[in-house]
Amino acid sequence: MSKIPDPLYLACLPFLAISKGRQMQLSSPFGDRGAFFVSYQHREEFDYYEVPAEACSRIDPDWLAEQRETMGEWYYQSEFCCKFMSSQDACFRREDIDAIISKDVAEWTDLQATYQPPAANPYPLLPERMFINVN
Repeated sequence: MSKIPDPLYLACLPFLAISKGRQMQLSSPFGDRGAFFVSYQHREEFDYYEVPAEACSRIDPDWLAEQRETMGEWYYQSEFCCKFMSSQDACFRREDIDAIISKDVAEWTDLQATYQPPAANPYPLLPERMFINVN
C-alpha cells in the first residue's frame, strides 16, 4: 500500500461505492507521504493494528540484528519497526515544515473586494501573464 501511487489508490475507491465494501491497507511504511501515511495520521478513525517485528516471537532477534546491519537504520525502521521515516532526499524534514505552518490563519474569501490589480506591470522584466486579473 505504501508504494502504490496515490492516483491508483484514489481510482480504486469508487469500487467500494455500491457494495459499501471494506478497505484494508496492509503494508509497512515507506516514508512520511502518500495515501498510506494520511491514513496513518487518521488511524483513530479505523481499526488500526501495528505489529513491529520485535513483538513477533517467531522472528529471531539475531536475524533482526543482521537485517538492521544489512539494510541500514532508515530501511530497518520502516520495514521492521512500523516507522514512517522522513524521506532521505528531502531538503526539509516533515516535522520542521509542520512546525512553521499555522492552522489559525483566517480564510481569505473576499478576493474580489480586496485585490486591486496594479495599474501597470511593476516588474517590467516579468511577463504580464504572471499577474492575476480578477476583474
